[in-house]
Amino acid sequence: AVVGLNGAGKSTLLKGLAGRLTPLSGRIETGYEATLAFYNQHVAEELEASDTVLRALQRKAHPAVLPQEVLDIAGSLLFSGDDVKKPVRVLSGGERSRVALGQVLLQKASCLILDEPTNHMDFTTVEALTQALMGFTGSIIVVSHDRSFIRRVGTKILEIHGGKANTYPGTYEDYVWSLEKGAFATLRSSHEQKPSSKPAPSAIPAKGATTSATAATAVPEARLGGAYYREKKKGFDRRLKQLETLIGEMDKKIAGCHQKLNELNLAISRDVAGSGPQIQEMGTVQAQLDECEAKWLEAAEEKEKVLRDLADLAG
Repeated sequence: AVVGLNGAGKSTLLKGLAGRLTPLSGRIETGYEATLAFYNQHVAEELEASDTVLRALQRKAHPAVLPQEVLDIAGSLLFSGDDVKKPVRVLSGGERSRVALGQVLLQKASCLILDEPTNHMDFTTVEALTQALMGFTGSIIVVSHDRSFIRRVGTKILEIHGGKANTYPGTYEDYVWSLEKGAFATLRSSHEQKPSSKPAPSAIPAKGATTSATAATAVPEARLGGAYYREKKKGFDRRLKQLETLIGEMDKKIAGCHQKLNELNLAISRDVAGSGPQIQEMGTVQAQLDECEAKWLEAAEEKEKVLRDLADLAG
């Protein structure tokens, strides 16, 4: 699962891996006999309008795929009965997305590259897709704002941060926990270039020259020892307190959402036939959970930055 703040470059990375963008430098190598299948919202827009749902799925299916497998995929994506005869041109945006995802799954590729596959999907469809991907035996590289989806599908995290990609060998929950504790900052810094053991040229005064380094550092030291330092530290401390309060509030809301989802899951398991209202409520609660987790993650990353800034100020 590829994670990071908005604009960090997650979708750009996936397009590069899928061959939709040419790398500015370097090259992309795939494993021996590896095959790729790519999905993003624009793939759904490329469907043939005159195709039926069934024909669109058959068009991309691997030659070894049996007709019943096509129907099974259609059914798992909520196209059952006469729905498979619907022309693509009359489908909604969400339905088109489901057809495009079905095409990706039917290609029998060894690696699926999925950019926001759960967009425009209701809870039931997301659940169906999650189950299908959890049973997939190949590799999956996925970007999604749906934290619950990422939590269930992702077994390794690739974080895009500061223009670099850092691999975290754990689940999404492990990754979030490490962010809260500041542990991931250590992993990030270990990937950065280590400074040379040689002293910087500017720190070695030429023979007969004055020690200009002392004069150059006198002003910052004076500033740090006076009002400048106190004012900056006060601002950092105030922001840290705000972020910790926000993180605490999100923790409580996230726990409440999880409890509600567990209650709804239990109610649905007891009465599947009459579970329509519960499924709708589950989608609403899941949206609230996603929003809270996004705010929590942003606050945790900002807290980490403020702590680094404080350390730089003191050092």
